Amino acid sequence: LPVQPTVGSNAAISTLNTHEYTSSATEPSNPKNGALWWDSGNDKVFVYINGEFKEIELNASAASGNPWSGSRAIFGGGDYNVSGARSNAIDYSAIQTTGNAVDFGDLTIARDRITSGSNKTRGLFLGGLPTATFDTIDYITIGTTGNATDFGNLIFGLYNHTSCSDGTRALTWAGTRYGVSPTYHNTIMQTVIATTGNSTDFGDMTVNSSYNASCSDATRSVCAVGETNNSGYENKIEYITTASPGNATDFGDLSSARGQMAGTNDATRGIFVGGWDGSNRYNNIEYITIQTAGNGTDFGDASNAIVRAACCADTTRALISGGYEETAARINVIDYVTVQTPGNATDYGDMTLERWEHTSMSGD
Repeated sequence: LPVQPTVGSNAAISTLNTHEYTSSATEPSNPKNGALWWDSGNDKVFVYINGEFKEIELNASAASGNPWSGSRAIFGGGDYNVSGARSNAIDYSAIQTTGNAVDFGDLTIARDRITSGSNKTRGLFLGGLPTATFDTIDYITIGTTGNATDFGNLIFGLYNHTSCSDGTRALTWAGTRYGVSPTYHNTIMQTVIATTGNSTDFGDMTVNSSYNASCSDATRSVCAVGETNNSGYENKIEYITTASPGNATDFGDLSSARGQMAGTNDATRGIFVGGWDGSNRYNNIEYITIQTAGNGTDFGDASNAIVRAACCADTTRALISGGYEETAARINVIDYVTVQTPGNATDYGDMTLERWEHTSMSGD
């Protein structure tokens, strides 16, 4: 759209009640509702609706068919070098292509051991570890690059936790509390994605745990337990009905006891990737059918034996990003798998940073 569009009486654009148009490499200031912006730096067109610019994709395929994911992968935060420096960087890439991720913007606070949850348009970054207080929730509009904005707060500061989403709420499972005994806890929190504000209590897991991994479909959220206060690493899996606050119930078991995994899902199947059992890193991928309680099944292998990687997915493909691998190095590798087709992961590209303890989500 390199030239100013015309507006006719029968055109849909006429309903926006403005003929404002800007062509520039930077977002226009003080736009009217309905203003058009041609982003000349990225060759994209946006329309301003209800306080934000939304991208118009010409001749694009239909958006993904569930309310909690989309075609764009987001990677945020993490620990990115040998000195343990925490990152505020957010990257993005298109899930159905291959190639390297590019810069999206920055978190409000540089942090690692962070989780995320999303609907199709908004993504939340929840908690993390920058200081002794880490209850921060940030949000981004996934279709519009830029820096994150303050959303609200978790019930209490938290890290080494995991989150998943049904598109309405993000469910945050257990994790580590700073300076609180027991350090690991069993609280499940819920955060309504579309409305800025604080998280609220949902229920409890059956054990106090940390270093967990989670996935979800439209009605059920599932958590693979990592490490507990009492017995070290676990292989148990628990679940909740996402729309009905209450305590978690036993789902089944993974093939071995381990934590520090990554989890994601398509519309029906969840996968868990990598992990650590106190002695060994894993490259294996296991899957479950979210609506059918039972044990994990072997899926294939990631390209590296990794801990504290991050995963996200659209309706067909999952991306596995970063982590800490066997040579004691942070990596920037992104792999992909087709969630409904068991097999080994394939190289996708790289993130902008070599990092672990980051998070990933998707949207349109």
